[in-house]
Amino acid sequence: MTRKSTNYILLILLFVLLGCAKKQNEDSIQTHGTPESISTSSENFSYPITNTLDTTSYPIVEELGNPINSTQDTQAYPVDYENYQTVIDIDDLSPPKDAKPPEEGKASISGLLYQTQGSLILKNLDFFLSPAVAREDQMVVSPIITYPNPTRGDVIGKTDANGVFYINNIPPGEYFLIIIFPDRTVVAKPDQTSDVEFLISISEADQIPLGVLFINN
Repeated sequence: MTRKSTNYILLILLFVLLGCAKKQNEDSIQTHGTPESISTSSENFSYPITNTLDTTSYPIVEELGNPINSTQDTQAYPVDYENYQTVIDIDDLSPPKDAKPPEEGKASISGLLYQTQGSLILKNLDFFLSPAVAREDQMVVSPIITYPNPTRGDVIGKTDANGVFYINNIPPGEYFLIIIFPDRTVVAKPDQTSDVEFLISISEADQIPLGVLFINN
């Protein structure tokens, strides 16, 4: 075989090999796609990562609420003043004219609580009588006022739906009538313009209708 024939055969084999390689590459592209399309597909599935988060879990506050506020007594403050106040003109007041028979060894009083500002009777309202304290030559309100405590001599009372009260178990002595509101503590006065606290002096077996007691502040 001549050199020319050999070269011709090698050239034919080269073309055959190139053809086979090209066909194999085309088959691979049809099966797997181009490198660019593979990369693009990967990006589409991987980003944004936040798409895979459970968005129903946030924000937690909206689902759980505020644990502190949920346990607070929202009915306590501010106080619903309408529950114990009724507007009425002072000339239309009807305080009791007598007091109930006292318990043995005790005294009895009655009265009506009236708030000057707003012309209000104080109905269904808790109050207490606090023993007066001697200071020099006069009896004054205790410098320390806390919630009523019968062991210290406090006598607890409550007005009815008309602002009227009756107490018939009071030990003889001198007292001031005190109301503790959420925002202030007040002492009853003998009239609607007085700045002096009403000192209630009672003896054993007394039955005293006090009339209207005023809350002026």
